[in-house]
Amino acid sequence: MNLKNSREYIDWNLLFNSYLERGKYTFTYEEISKQFSLSDAAISLRLLYHSKKKRIFQIRKGFYGILMPENSAGGVLPFEAWEPVKRELTEKL
Repeated sequence: MNLKNSREYIDWNLLFNSYLERGKYTFTYEEISKQFSLSDAAISLRLLYHSKKKRIFQIRKGFYGILMPENSAGGVLPFEAWEPVKRELTEKL
């Protein structure tokens, strides 16, 4: 998915869904900034927006989890989804 063009409309939900389809429940701020030609302020605002909508949540600074629609009301990942998150955290540390 090439999303480099900043003039192009960015469908963040499509981005989050593409991660989930690959079994990826997390992403980093750095990944997003490399994919999009947006300012840091614009990225931060979009992440804050989706966080308030309970689409994503911050695990630690610069590291986010993606909530599946069926789990967004509770604001947490289901237990079985934490194993891949633990692996990704370990790889990124």
